[in-house]
Amino acid sequence: VLDSPGAPAGTQGQQSATMPPGSRGAYEIQVDGVAGQWDPANTITLKDPLPQVSSNPGLKYGTPQFTPASGPSPAPTGTCSLAQVTVTCTLTTSAAQRLTDGEPLGTVTIPVSVPLGITSPSPLTNVASATPRVGTPARSNTVTTSIPPLPTLSVTKVYDDASGGPTATMQPGSSGSYVITVTGSGVIADPLQVTDTLPSVPGLTYGAPVLTQVSSDIAPGGSCSMGAALTVTCSLTPSASALGGVSPATLLAQIVIPVSVSPTAPADPSISNVAQLSYDGGTPVSSKPVTTSIPSASPPVPTTSGSTLPLPSPSGGPLPVVTAGSSVPLSVPTGETLPSSIVFSLVAAAGFLLTAGGTALVVWRRRGSA
Repeated sequence: VLDSPGAPAGTQGQQSATMPPGSRGAYEIQVDGVAGQWDPANTITLKDPLPQVSSNPGLKYGTPQFTPASGPSPAPTGTCSLAQVTVTCTLTTSAAQRLTDGEPLGTVTIPVSVPLGITSPSPLTNVASATPRVGTPARSNTVTTSIPPLPTLSVTKVYDDASGGPTATMQPGSSGSYVITVTGSGVIADPLQVTDTLPSVPGLTYGAPVLTQVSSDIAPGGSCSMGAALTVTCSLTPSASALGGVSPATLLAQIVIPVSVSPTAPADPSISNVAQLSYDGGTPVSSKPVTTSIPSASPPVPTTSGSTLPLPSPSGGPLPVVTAGSSVPLSVPTGETLPSSIVFSLVAAAGFLLTAGGTALVVWRRRGSA
């Protein structure tokens, strides 16, 4: 049978199974006794020509190991070797022991791993044989396995402002978040990893990343962390349903990274960032770059609210007094053609109050203009 260590219940001991690229498992051969077959030497030779694919890389097999059953006493012994793709084991039981029908002697375990670049258009079959020194050889059942294509995976990234909408502008004093979305389809058998080195820009600070498993194809318990170099790393583990295949373009998970923009953040015309997604340590796929900018901050508001300032009288009469933030109409002298909508304004936030040598200068503008 073919086992996948650590796989969910119901996927162990398959006589027909799937070996996705990037997965690991093991062939297991159980050797049982047959009544009436007895040999003073009690030696059994087991052989298993393992399947292989024509593509490069091929399947990788580990060292086979014999584990004696707990029933017979004394326990059987065994040694195994692997030559290219053929396993040979020699099993020995006690000379005084007679075999009974179905009595387990032990199990041979052969680790197998499937490289990411492997392909196999046809299913693979495997049969083992056990030959006693005296008696009739026995053949195992046939184990059939298939190797599906690599899953199709993608990652996207955007910057959202506080209202939750995508934007390319990081306003000074505002907050927002980078949002990373992971989608996939096909058989996903091994962990996914998202990495994102955030822009190191003056005035930007980041909160802890938050991972949300959107699809049941991702098991609960994924994790995200941020390193000292502003590198975010998130690990996603596929669930049992992902081993059976994920529907096309399924939204698997979302990662939100809070961003705060300082009110004094210096202007930056182009801040670019890319997230990456890798499968079982293979070559990562990248998101499209998300490019944002920090515009120049508005001038600070002076703390002169409530103070008074004399304004030059346009008609030569008494000097009017206005409060900061208010305005006074301008009287147009006879013969002038200035429009009546022009006013003298003391608008601190817009920067219309200037001083030169201790003398207040007021700049006028058309009301309602930028």
